[in-house]
Amino acid sequence: MAVNKAPQYSAVNKGAARYALLLDCLADHYPGMLSLAEIGRLTNLPKPTAFRLMKALQEVGFASYDTEQEAYLLGGKMMEMGAKALAQNFAVIARPSLMRIADETRDTAFGVLAENDHAHCLVRITGSYPLRTLSLDVGDIWPLGIGAAGMALLAAHDDDFVERYLESHLSLIANFAPLTAETVRERVRRTRDDGYAMSEGELLSGMSAMGVAIRFPGTGRPMGAISVAALSARLDKPRLSEVAGLLQREAQMITSTLSARRAAATEEESGR
Repeated sequence: MAVNKAPQYSAVNKGAARYALLLDCLADHYPGMLSLAEIGRLTNLPKPTAFRLMKALQEVGFASYDTEQEAYLLGGKMMEMGAKALAQNFAVIARPSLMRIADETRDTAFGVLAENDHAHCLVRITGSYPLRTLSLDVGDIWPLGIGAAGMALLAAHDDDFVERYLESHLSLIANFAPLTAETVRERVRRTRDDGYAMSEGELLSGMSAMGVAIRFPGTGRPMGAISVAALSARLDKPRLSEVAGLLQREAQMITSTLSARRAAATEEESGR
């Protein structure tokens, strides 16, 4: 079925719309690739026009051409922009929740994005408690399994991923904390059972943290995590359930916002 949208745009936007149409077409068929003939058929664009536009997209890195398969795919520039867009949107959506967490707990709240095989700290909101635990800076990158947010992300993956990750990254994890593979597996199991991850002094003596994963709507794949860090004495057993409940509620609110944005984008797309 053709997915031609270009005629529905005004003449002013026609050029931009054609480029957007081609990128949408490539994205819709990810991870597969498309030949020029397939692109022309799916977009209702004449082959010479499709070729010219695809050539322009290649020149700016938005599309690539596989000479062996004689087919097109999204380019490296799109991957870079997509990663930045994801990070930007996650930070914007998570910030209000992190502000509420920091306000209610008076401790430091973090928003962390899952990026390939690591966790990237995007947002840090400090609470009003005089003694602060600044274990992460914005921009810091940690392996999965380290810290509460990193453990929440690792535990959100399936067992096969966890085993592959331990096989390839255990030495990196050990650079941050003296954890064995069995210790990591046990913490993964505990995190899944409890519904939140705990980090108790392995990064900074006297500091503890709790983390909850955020999943991509509709896929279950971990997207990021939110966490709160405090002096260990402030995350004792009487307070654990209270803070865990707060993190879980805010995680659900973030997921609901992501789902609403995804639904709105889908509705807008189908309405064109």
